[in-house]
Amino acid sequence: MIPLSTRMRPRTLDEFVGQTHFMFEGSLFYNSIKNKTFDSAIFFGPSGTGKTTLARIIAKEMDSSFVEINASTTGTKELKSILETAKLRHSGLMQETTCLYVDEVHRWNKLQQDSLLKALEEGVIQKSFDTFDPAGFSGCELIFLCTPVFCFQRYLSMLKDHVDRDAIITDVGSVKGDIFEKVEELGMSEVFIGGHPMAGTEKAGFENSLEGLLKGATYVLMPTRTVSFDKVSNLTKLVEKLGARVITLSPHRHDYAAAAVSHVPHILSYALMNLIRVADSDDNAMKLMAAGGLRDMTRIASSPANMWKQICLTNRENIIPLLSDYINELTEIKKELQEGDGDTLFSHFESAMNYRREF
Repeated sequence: MIPLSTRMRPRTLDEFVGQTHFMFEGSLFYNSIKNKTFDSAIFFGPSGTGKTTLARIIAKEMDSSFVEINASTTGTKELKSILETAKLRHSGLMQETTCLYVDEVHRWNKLQQDSLLKALEEGVIQKSFDTFDPAGFSGCELIFLCTPVFCFQRYLSMLKDHVDRDAIITDVGSVKGDIFEKVEELGMSEVFIGGHPMAGTEKAGFENSLEGLLKGATYVLMPTRTVSFDKVSNLTKLVEKLGARVITLSPHRHDYAAAAVSHVPHILSYALMNLIRVADSDDNAMKLMAAGGLRDMTRIASSPANMWKQICLTNRENIIPLLSDYINELTEIKKELQEGDGDTLFSHFESAMNYRREF
C-alpha cells in the first residue's frame, strides 16, 4: 500500500474514499454530498487527515464553498466553539446554508499498511490492494466484510453487480439490523449470511492477531430467508474447522443479545474508568491500587473508542432500554446500601454469582 502523501491525489469523492479508507460520521455525510443537499461545509480535524483534499473535491464537484479548520482534537465537545468561530469569520458564507461537519475524520492508512505488509510477509494473504475495485471480487467463492459497521452498506452496494450468484458474502460486524435491510433492498439475500464471531481483544493490527482466537468461541450465523441450505452448511463447516461453536439467530435477536453481552459491557467499562479518572487524587492513589479485579472489569475500555462509538450508535435502539434496566439495578443496590438492607443486598450478589458460575 502506498501512503496517501506519495500517491496520486484523488480527484473525486469516490476516489478519495477508496484510496484513503476514511470513515465519515455515518452515511449521512457521504450521501448528502452525492445528493448535493447542502451548499457549504466546514471540515475540522487533526493535521494530515485529508481535510484540504476532501474540501477541494467537494467544492469542485458541487460548486460549493468550504472552510477548513485545523484542530488538535476533533471530539464533539469542541464542535460548538469551532462552528461558532467559523461563523464569525465567514458570516457571509454561513448565512442561510446548511453546515455539515466531519467529526473525527481519520485515517487508518498507517495501521492498515503495516498490517497488510506483515500479512504478506508471513504468507497469511497472497494479495493486497491499494484501492477497492469491486470487479476484483468476480469469481470469489467466499467474501468476508471486515470493515467498520458504518461502511458495510456502501461496500455491499459496490459489490452487488460483481459477485457470482454461487458466492457467499458474510461479515463479522457487531450489529446486523441495518445491514440486513440493505441486503434485502439490494436483492442480495441469496448470497448473504450474517456472521459475528464472539471473540477478540482490545488491541488492533496484524501484530495483535491470534491464531487460535476462535477456538472454543461462539460464532453467531444469521442466514437470510432465501439463502440456500448448502451455503449455510458450507459456511458452518468452515467456522467449525476454525474451532468455533456455531449458533443461529435472527438479526433482531442477535442485536438485542449483543447489546446485553457486548455493547453495554463496553459502555460500563468506559464509564467506570472515567469515574475513577475523575475521582482519583493528585497522587494517583487509585491508579496505584488498581489490581486484578479492576483490570479484569475494564480491559475492554482499552478498545478503539471510535469503533465502539459507531457500534453503540448503530445499535442504540437495543442498548438504551438495557442501560435503563442497569441503572434501575444500580438504584436498587444504592437504596439497599443506604438502608443497610444486608439480606436484600446479599440476594442481589448471590443471584449474580450463581448465574455467572453457569457461564
